[in-house]
Amino acid sequence: MIFNTTTYLVLGILLREPRSGYDIVKELASFRPAKSSQIYPILSKLEKNGYASSSQVLQTGRPNKKVYSVTSSGKEKLKKWLDTSPEPPVIRDDFLSMIFSVWIKEPETLERLVLQRLDYLTERLQYFTDRQQTLETAFPSEIRNFYSWHHSNYLLTRRRIAVTKEDIKWCKEVLEEPAIAWKRAQAEPPSPV
Repeated sequence: MIFNTTTYLVLGILLREPRSGYDIVKELASFRPAKSSQIYPILSKLEKNGYASSSQVLQTGRPNKKVYSVTSSGKEKLKKWLDTSPEPPVIRDDFLSMIFSVWIKEPETLERLVLQRLDYLTERLQYFTDRQQTLETAFPSEIRNFYSWHHSNYLLTRRRIAVTKEDIKWCKEVLEEPAIAWKRAQAEPPSPV
């Protein structure tokens, strides 16, 4: 079986607590989005190769749900991965790709793209700020305990807040670019004297 970062993330999620494929997709959405079409084959291979096991959970009025858990060999595989060096990060962001070529349009296109990104970032900042508050309230001692998975979640949440704040700052700076600031000033009504 070939392991990639997503496979190790799935093991890490399952190590926290048993989850269904759907639950794993939801958990990944906040920091490394993945589709169900990626996750279910990974779960199947993990189970087939003895890194995970599954059980059926009976549900009333809904189809039964398959819940996966990490086996001891899955935990060992994850531990060994943590002793390796991470690959350099790869960032795929359509917004940045569009900014790369925005110079062939009018300044309004840049402004529109940046304002849309600001809306998105503002929502994400609120989401992560709420998540940080929830972790601090619900798990005050666990977020300070290195050996608790809540500690890792707390570290990652704080990082997302810092990165999102920096992205917001950059967007605001872009909106002050001369071409955009001039267009915005032209569109604003004169102030009353």
